Amino acid sequence: MKKLMSILGTISVVGSTVTAVVACGEKGDLITFVTPETSNEYFTTLENAAKKYVRSKYKNIYKVGTARSNNDVAVEQTNLETAISSGSKGIMFVPVKTDGSAGAEKVAANGTIPFAAVDRLLSPEAGVKVDSSFYTDGALASESMAHELYDVMVDGRADIKYGDQIETIYIKGDESADSTISRHKGFMIDAVFDEKMVEKAKEAGNDTVKVGDNLFVLPEGVKQASWVGTEMEPPNGMALVNANPGDVAKAKLVISMNDPMAGGAMEAIKGNATLSPMLQPKSGDKIGLIVVGFDAQDSIRKQINEWAENKANVFASVAQNPVLMAEKAVQFIIDEIENDRPNKDSDKKEPIDTENIIATKLTT
Repeated sequence: MKKLMSILGTISVVGSTVTAVVACGEKGDLITFVTPETSNEYFTTLENAAKKYVRSKYKNIYKVGTARSNNDVAVEQTNLETAISSGSKGIMFVPVKTDGSAGAEKVAANGTIPFAAVDRLLSPEAGVKVDSSFYTDGALASESMAHELYDVMVDGRADIKYGDQIETIYIKGDESADSTISRHKGFMIDAVFDEKMVEKAKEAGNDTVKVGDNLFVLPEGVKQASWVGTEMEPPNGMALVNANPGDVAKAKLVISMNDPMAGGAMEAIKGNATLSPMLQPKSGDKIGLIVVGFDAQDSIRKQINEWAENKANVFASVAQNPVLMAEKAVQFIIDEIENDRPNKDSDKKEPIDTENIIATKLTT
């Protein structure tokens, strides 16, 4: 194993309140992990998983320091530049924007530090090659959930038959975010009727649906623009529901681009005397109006697990695997450090599988 100099202490970010945090007393060569947000459970899980993995396998050889960019590419640039100047032996980052940043360009141009993207792929337009990317294919994961949800809703509601397009509200949050774009694409664009589904529709008496028609559609008269917020986090989901209760009343399904917004949407619906009855199944139905998130954070998993006892809960969420993602990324960085960076600028891509967490799968 190549012996590397130890970097001690923490990284302080100039001109920002963001600091790369390393546990007091930890020894070893520094690997810096830069994430976008300050208060998101998903990114906290990524960070903690990387730290725990390194402590368990490489104690006193390597340590992981974390810095957060407040969803600001300028802060991200400062964090990445500081990681270089402070002697980080490897850098992992979740891009704020997938079309690149000056900070990512500087790390790539440095040419000596193993560099991996986590959770999100940099787009070709970024003009930056990392050594490898460990990510969730948001469009593919959302499409998979959409098809499974469709079957659940046909089975669970008497007023939905095979071939029906299901009226859906989609809460986008930050419309420019890569996660928003890819997840919206999977749910609302890529999720379509295939040949087998069209055959089932014909058996159910529907001869109008065609291969390629979307499974989920906006309710009549509803414009998606009214469901775009300016922030990714709550209370945005609640605010959008409160501002558009008439739109929700036309829908059978509410999809949010992340779990916090799904939780906010559910709270708003529960608190509305007109909308809350829609959550309860009607006679002969198994489900009523359902709310779906993305990430399967612990708090939302708990809601899904308890859905059968309380129908006013989030119903489903796509579970990413941030622990495995972080472990694979940090192990890749260590391998690159110890083997003279054989994958320099190779731009390898390793998608991490997801799982659909749905209440009815737990109760039937």
